Amino acid sequence: METNEIFEEGGEGNFVSDGAWIPEEHRGEKCLESIKDFSSLVKLGVEGQKLAGKKGLTVPGEGASEDEINAFHIATGRPEKASDYKFEKAKLPEGMVADEKMEGVFRDIAYKNGLNNKAASAIVAGINNYMIDGYNTNKKAIEDNQKASVEILKKVWGKDYDANFKLAENAFKAFAPDEETQAMFGELGNNPAIIKTFVKIGQAMSEDKLKGIAGGGVGVDAIKKIREIKLDPKHPFNKANDAKHDEAVAEMQILYKAAYPDKAPEGE
Repeated sequence: METNEIFEEGGEGNFVSDGAWIPEEHRGEKCLESIKDFSSLVKLGVEGQKLAGKKGLTVPGEGASEDEINAFHIATGRPEKASDYKFEKAKLPEGMVADEKMEGVFRDIAYKNGLNNKAASAIVAGINNYMIDGYNTNKKAIEDNQKASVEILKKVWGKDYDANFKLAENAFKAFAPDEETQAMFGELGNNPAIIKTFVKIGQAMSEDKLKGIAGGGVGVDAIKKIREIKLDPKHPFNKANDAKHDEAVAEMQILYKAAYPDKAPEGE
């Protein structure tokens, strides 16, 4: 009897229908459904061996050495170095800055876990899209909040809105003359409470004092002014019950900010 007859319809054990030749633990495997005769079985085995041996590919088993694992990762397309990954630059919206440090951390993670460039690039693109969506959503929320804040103040101040906002802006620039300090506060128009606070500071000081502090009241000039005020017993700053004491305190705070940026003002 020819060997192939065992696997043909009507042979000893029906190759197609009873599957008696298949080990019990492998019955039901999809890849075996295409086997209709002995020839297709041989073809499946040969093609499988070719695939497994392609590029010297051997799947590391449990307890595999670091060299074996590394060889497997290289065979499946992982770059030889983490710095060799090539990622497409994301088109960031205006104002958003790329986080180069995070990209470097991801390169190391991708490399250690054996990701090829295609898989790593897809993940990076997904992360970038998620962060861009978050940035745009947050930016819109800030813009909407700012618009709402302006509308609230316009209703509260009415025709005095422009004058009050200008007063707050002048006081803000006098109190925080450097860009770093201004950045800590953010956009002045973002928060009605901040605007109202600087309006009160501006109202407590004359236009000349505000201009003096913002334009030249720095260093020696500010220190000189502080000394003059402290040595003048009649100055409202030195008289707690004086009607203009609060205004004098506000002036002294700004002078101290200009003269001693790292020190808090003395005796209010």
